[in-house]
Amino acid sequence: MEISVVEKLLLLILCDLAKKQKIKSDFDCEFIENAISSGNTWAIEQEYSGLLSKSEVKRNVVDFTKNILEMCDDIKRSYKSLPTKDKEYVKNTVANFDENFVFKGFGGNTECDYMGVAGFLIQKMHKFQSLKDCKLNSRVPMVENYKQMYTIYKPLTSKISLSKDDIVKILKNKN
Repeated sequence: MEISVVEKLLLLILCDLAKKQKIKSDFDCEFIENAISSGNTWAIEQEYSGLLSKSEVKRNVVDFTKNILEMCDDIKRSYKSLPTKDKEYVKNTVANFDENFVFKGFGGNTECDYMGVAGFLIQKMHKFQSLKDCKLNSRVPMVENYKQMYTIYKPLTSKISLSKDDIVKILKNKN
């Protein structure tokens, strides 16, 4: 973690204020002051790694993840509204179709940021609640599959509900 001179000064001032006001905190002001004054600011990140994220998630990852969750939510909602005959058609046409798990998650080893965003949106922000029982870790990379699916889905977003053929077309584009 790179801390600028101004940020170091602000941290030292905040620590000084916290000590003088006898504010109880989860942060050890003496430790932070020592790390700054000795040039070991890396130790602050190490000491508080559970509270400090490695880095901010990029906006394009957030936007892509939201788009995929919206697509999966729409597929699930549209599938539920299909007549039984059309549901059977989808089940018989799409290999390994599971209406409860349209969203398969993201690869936990290589797509951590996507998985983290999906988890935060679903579990912490309570968005896309129709997907709350889906696994977030697919154990295999999924971004490329979702990109292919989204390419098919995007022109269909103006529809109120997806048809059986729309659903099949989208889902057949994923591995």
